Amino acid sequence: MEFELSAGIAVLERTPGALRAQLNGLPHAWTAATEGPETWSPRLIVAHLLHCEKNDWMVRAGIILNQGTDRRFASLDRFAHVRDYPATPLEELLPEFATARAANLAALADWKLKDAELALEGQHPTFGTVTLSQLLATWVAHDLSHLAQVARVMAKQYANAVGPWRAYLPIMDHAAKPTDHAAASLNEALKNIRLVALDVDGVLTDGGIYLGASEELKRFEAKDGAGIAMLRKAGLTVALITGRQSTLVERRAKELNITEVHQGVKDKVEVLREVCQRLSIAADQVAYMGDDLPDMAALRWAGVGAAPADAVAEVQSAARWVSTKCGGGGAVRELAEAVLKAHGTWGKTVQAFEGERMAQ
Repeated sequence: MEFELSAGIAVLERTPGALRAQLNGLPHAWTAATEGPETWSPRLIVAHLLHCEKNDWMVRAGIILNQGTDRRFASLDRFAHVRDYPATPLEELLPEFATARAANLAALADWKLKDAELALEGQHPTFGTVTLSQLLATWVAHDLSHLAQVARVMAKQYANAVGPWRAYLPIMDHAAKPTDHAAASLNEALKNIRLVALDVDGVLTDGGIYLGASEELKRFEAKDGAGIAMLRKAGLTVALITGRQSTLVERRAKELNITEVHQGVKDKVEVLREVCQRLSIAADQVAYMGDDLPDMAALRWAGVGAAPADAVAEVQSAARWVSTKCGGGGAVRELAEAVLKAHGTWGKTVQAFEGERMAQ
């Protein structure tokens, strides 16, 4: 089937309505469901479509039609929506997407494109020379693929509930490809990290709060402390961000020479933004580890959201990296090792620590 502009527009016009009919008003369990780590929920799929509506199709079409001396497209961050819309509800995303789509289609109609213009070329950062016709056809196919993705994600939530009928439902066995949705591989994302931010209870501790006669007690894992020391020695910044207040956290942070300590925090994303702005660090250079629902927004905002092995199911599903260790049991140490190996500095850091022990 050859691309025909009016036929393509007919699909593009219907996408907002199709999404609204499929998702609006559904229980959170449906719209927040995923296919596993590094995959998207229906809410995030809509956020991705909105991001593309603002930054991809018409922007690139304009570059082609202008036919300037530089017809190169800027690279599109295909994971930006996770940071830009970390907790925006579908009730806001759906109408915003519909408004953006209507504006784009009105502008497209004003162009009154002919065959000669559809054959004009631009330069894609990966594919090289592409035509306007190919770009617009991809816009249509992109819509259809994500509509199918929404249906697949939702159908898989009943993979076990359908019992023996699963044999007749091949959609259940369609394997999600996490790397299809990441701007870069997980290893590349870890390589980019400059700030490792950590929740405390359930991450640096086992989540237990021990109340004595006159004081609160917490158990910290020494291996996690070693991991933090390794990160700092490699030049990375470590921050603690917790919703509770505790003098024990201050004491542990002082022992580990952590200066970015933020307690009594209600909005962790706001704190992360402030720290990043002050240190000139981008969101995709942040790894954040959390274990429970109050961490979800920060987990999604950061370039790499991480979770201990015993984090709640929703956090594990949203995380790009999940430890094999539990909170307070070496999860932070394991994350530190993964980051430093991605940086290519793990061996050098180990040698440095061995040299310090020999000197002592």
